[in-house]
Amino acid sequence: MEATLGIEGGATKTTWVVLDAEGRVQATGRIGPGNVSLLREEELRALLAAIRTETGGQFHSIGAAFAGCHLAAQRERIAGLLRVFWPSAKRVVVAEDAHSAFAGAFGSGEGIVVIAGTGSNVRGYREGRWARAGGWGHILGDPGSAYDLAHIALQRVYDAFDATEGLVPLGESFLERTGQKDLEELFVYIHSDPSKDRIAALAPCVLESAAAGDRFAVDVVLSRCGLLADQVKCVAEKLRFDRPKVALVGGLFEHSEAYALLFEEQVRSRLAVSTVFVSRVPGAVGAARLADEAAEEHPGVEPKPSRILLRESATSLDGALTEERNPRSRFLDRKSVPELVELFLAEERLVEEALRERKEEIAAADRKSSYAVFCLKKK
Repeated sequence: MEATLGIEGGATKTTWVVLDAEGRVQATGRIGPGNVSLLREEELRALLAAIRTETGGQFHSIGAAFAGCHLAAQRERIAGLLRVFWPSAKRVVVAEDAHSAFAGAFGSGEGIVVIAGTGSNVRGYREGRWARAGGWGHILGDPGSAYDLAHIALQRVYDAFDATEGLVPLGESFLERTGQKDLEELFVYIHSDPSKDRIAALAPCVLESAAAGDRFAVDVVLSRCGLLADQVKCVAEKLRFDRPKVALVGGLFEHSEAYALLFEEQVRSRLAVSTVFVSRVPGAVGAARLADEAAEEHPGVEPKPSRILLRESATSLDGALTEERNPRSRFLDRKSVPELVELFLAEERLVEEALRERKEEIAAADRKSSYAVFCLKKK
């Protein structure tokens, strides 16, 4: 059977998937971190050996994508290791994880993919050309990522404490999440293991506090999200894109609709785009696509746009219901003042009834767009 193995290694986990010749998922799995810039040789070998034990040794093609796999020498070394563990594979493709994310979202098409998980990255492809912005790791950047949000928010909490010797609500959220009693204990907690994953795990505190209206958290989310949106604009300009499709990939977008919505608004405020959607295609499937020339034709692996994010940019009000003529308000010049008053009151009652019927949907929409509201308040 001409099965394909897809592997994607990220900062916090490595996932794998086995696809049959028709592109159907046959098996999946998950093991430890797979950022090759942070793994020693023996750790990478152990990682691949564990996958080999779980999946077996017979694959026609292998696609593997890893965070931190920037250099050709790295890709050649990893390809050699893959052939050691799967010597019968006819085709082995190794790439950076941004390429598997892109393949999962667009197949062989064109667009821009934005990754926001533990780290962040932006890649675009158009007419045979790739362009990038970011993806330089948490030491040099990764704006808008889980690590970045938590790291900057922690700095703001301690800056506020230095200025006032008081604990801001965002700081209280960090203490509750980590089980520490004060900022001194939190300091020891952070420095006892300042790993990227451990800091990134505090990002939900920032997002939840922002949703509750905490001004420190709102400032952090807006500013860092805006920097990531700036990188999308950079990539679009490098490739001279006209209304590109933008795919959002990673845990922050998948698990926080509010963050995804805010990011969409930030992107749309910077450039014209045709579609912004959350791609939920597993990264390992995208990696398998890299190794399969016909992967984009396989059923069941097309991107599934987010229900609230997939929409076209509005360039005109033509056809909008609010711009149509109201037949009940014709011939206003022929009506008496009492008739006009009755008409206005009747129209107001229609609005009231419509709002009452849709109040739950309106409330839900308000909750989902909470970050966008914060954004408007800041302008």
